[in-house]
Amino acid sequence: MRNKILYGAISGLAVFCLALWASGGALSEPQGTTAAANEDTASSDVGRNIKILTKITTKADLLAYMKNLKEWLGTTCKSCHVLTDFARDEKTLNKETAREMMRMVASINERLQSINKKLFPDGSRNIREEVTCFTCHRGHEKPPINLQEWEQAQQKEEI
Repeated sequence: MRNKILYGAISGLAVFCLALWASGGALSEPQGTTAAANEDTASSDVGRNIKILTKITTKADLLAYMKNLKEWLGTTCKSCHVLTDFARDEKTLNKETAREMMRMVASINERLQSINKKLFPDGSRNIREEVTCFTCHRGHEKPPINLQEWEQAQQKEEI
């Protein structure tokens, strides 16, 4: 019974997030994230070839965000970067996938903010603050797609 409820909740959240993302909306920087609407500008103070995280202004903030990504996705830096030159795009497919996923998360969070403001104009409650990569990935490069895989991932996290 618990598994059915848990599976229903996870499935509902996944469908909700995908529906929010698919419904579109302009990309803007949601509260608590660092995704940016202007992908064409890069912050020269932080690094070269930054296309999504343009609102990050310090190297320390960039490194902290990348550390979170590693934990949320269960990956390493070399999954997307050439370790001798992080700005290089030799791993274009991985970087573009990551960039597209960051756009999706920002879009979902923007829609969540809009829904929260409509449902709770006084700010008394939120249906959910925000989603992150961890919301679906749960520390794995590929998100668990069914209850059995999700439960296995949860057991690994508890160890």
